[in-house]
Amino acid sequence: MSAKPRSKKWSFDDIPGSREHLKPHADEWIANVLSTAPIDEGGRREICGTLREYYAAADLPPPETVVIVPSPLVGALAWSLAAGVWWLREDPRRQVEHCGGVVRDWPSLIGAAVDALFGRKKVTRPTLAATADATRAATRAATADATHAATDGATYAATDDATAAATLAATAAATDDATDDATADATADATYAATADATYAATHAATYAATLAATADATAAATDAATRAATRAATRAATRAATRAATYRAASFLVGCVNYWSRGWNGGNEWSAWACYLSFGRAIGRTDIDYTKWSPYERLARIAGHRFVHERFAIVCERPTTLRHEWRDGRAVLHATDGPAKQWGDGWSLWFEDGRRTKITHEPVATPRATVAYRLVGGEYVRMRGSADERVAAEWAKRAHRATTDQELTDAEQQMLVWSAA
Repeated sequence: MSAKPRSKKWSFDDIPGSREHLKPHADEWIANVLSTAPIDEGGRREICGTLREYYAAADLPPPETVVIVPSPLVGALAWSLAAGVWWLREDPRRQVEHCGGVVRDWPSLIGAAVDALFGRKKVTRPTLAATADATRAATRAATADATHAATDGATYAATDDATAAATLAATAAATDDATDDATADATADATYAATADATYAATHAATYAATLAATADATAAATDAATRAATRAATRAATRAATRAATYRAASFLVGCVNYWSRGWNGGNEWSAWACYLSFGRAIGRTDIDYTKWSPYERLARIAGHRFVHERFAIVCERPTTLRHEWRDGRAVLHATDGPAKQWGDGWSLWFEDGRRTKITHEPVATPRATVAYRLVGGEYVRMRGSADERVAAEWAKRAHRATTDQELTDAEQQMLVWSAA
């Protein structure tokens, strides 16, 4: 049996002058990792359009809702709660089993889950509000006709034997079923075409390694560890609080979903080392690789921070508002002695000295970055307008609209909400 021939390794000699492009290419991506630029309205709309292509690369329909949040902590928590709501919403029998009955008031349930998460944690109001707002926005379509669903599902008998193990198992099944396509496919499929023939590319050590060495201490590794620590602490404390009362049974289920926050996660601009490596061939004009599916992944890495994808919605995080570091032997090391080295727009803060994290806090911020959501309407993403309280959102939207224009809102416009944390 003959051995399968190996693909020819790409060489710098294949494209004259490509070696000289290495350093400026790496420097560009290093700057991208360390960026604290806010996402403006144009950037948010670019994110929506790029996510549509990102999902299409994996043969998935576009997400129904795109939510821009101020920090990875908000993104991780909101994604977890929203994934749980969608899973429950799909089958009233799940609600009976895990919530003790058919859920009739989804906004209150989301609020109870958020309160349970943050009840024992000292957090800023923007973080609390942004998490609730992002969760409500991501689940808007799932909860809009909850009254009708509650009536249909009322015939199912309530059961009381849903244990913690059952909750975790069901949550795992939910996240597996609902996110595998949107996460694995949207990432793996989107990158495979760009990477299959580039596995042995000579640019690996010169781009990926150089970028990672320069930025690893200051970016994803630090954020990842802090996010995991924060979500674990919030989950443990919240689960204990939620299970004290039967009324928190449903909230406790949603809190349990936070254990799986990383299933839909991608580091965005903080994972620029891989993007730098994989994009080098495209940057120097390689024609032996089809970069069509890779392009939306690369653009998302350039224009936004962490992201959390789901088959129904996507949550994208702002970059940090503060990132303080020192260059030491060619490495960006997080370091600050008079404040947090890394802080996001809701006040979530990571304190580092000499590259070692010393604490995680929530600091007050003068101008919190808002949570903004977009809904897919008629094939286009439309910014949703409203307030954090769903019961007064329609009236709020009318008043805000009348304050800036003399026009009347259409029925469709009145249903669109923006969950603002301001």
